[in-house]
Amino acid sequence: MTGEFWVVSSADVRGLGPRATRDLIEWYAEERLPKHSFADQCRSAWLIESAAHPDTYGAPFSNVSAVYQVRDPRSFAAGSFESDWEWGGRWEVRRPRVLVRRLLASFDFTDDVGDWWATVRVNFNETSNRDREQEKSFNHWYTFKHMPEVCGNEGFRRAWRLKRHGNPIAGHHDEDYWAIYELDEPEDLMKPVYRGPFWDGVWGRNIERGSLARSYHRVHARIGTVAR
Repeated sequence: MTGEFWVVSSADVRGLGPRATRDLIEWYAEERLPKHSFADQCRSAWLIESAAHPDTYGAPFSNVSAVYQVRDPRSFAAGSFESDWEWGGRWEVRRPRVLVRRLLASFDFTDDVGDWWATVRVNFNETSNRDREQEKSFNHWYTFKHMPEVCGNEGFRRAWRLKRHGNPIAGHHDEDYWAIYELDEPEDLMKPVYRGPFWDGVWGRNIERGSLARSYHRVHARIGTVAR
């Protein structure tokens, strides 16, 4: 469904250690995620944790993130995401942040759910001042050709495209576009990606050098979406 927003509340938990991280994830999944999800503005929610993978590259993604699909990000987030309250005062969480992204497109292929998310994040640059329609054409290609082709492969459950909403936060990576794929296994993404020329051999020139990033995330909890 288009015309909605994602509010992403993220935390850097690398200093906690494995056991404390597990405790934080369990606490958030049982207490905080349901509390936010019961808000009138919220349709769906996920709790994800970044995972090491050989195909990860580019700017890092926060270790633990809560993702909320909402109708109105301002009314949903107002007063809800103070860092001490949001991520619990008993854990030393570093650099918590909240991002808002606009949902451009979504794809739902099955009633089953995947245990993994893969994110592909890029900035887009026009290559000619004479042609200001490049980004529009890029979005049309990505949404109506590229993502359906990739998601037509085995192991894909659903996918979303999102665009940054508002100004980027100083000192944080917040690329223009995110593509998120829900998968059975991380390796499912790479099978179709390596079959043809990257970016169809056309759009690579418009991808800002150094902005391209890919990361993988285990889905620990979900609310308001299909369940096994």
